[in-house]
Amino acid sequence: MENPVLERRSKDETPDRIINAGQAEALMTTKEFAGLLRVEPATVRRGLCVNGHYMGVRPVKLPNRRLLWPEKAWREIVGIVEA
Repeated sequence: MENPVLERRSKDETPDRIINAGQAEALMTTKEFAGLLRVEPATVRRGLCVNGHYMGVRPVKLPNRRLLWPEKAWREIVGIVEA
């Protein structure tokens, strides 16, 4: 019997939500995050390596070394106010 929470995903599929203590947070890949900020993904990765964050944002690091960035962070960076 397989656990539905631990379903295997194809290697091209990225989880878009991580459940933490019952709360879901929308996350995006480094490429998506960089695209919304109009910079190259390498710029974001370098900023993270040099400073430990990119513009004050720290990503979630998955066990497979992929980085997922919180969606609400880019909204705060560009000044989008949620109603």
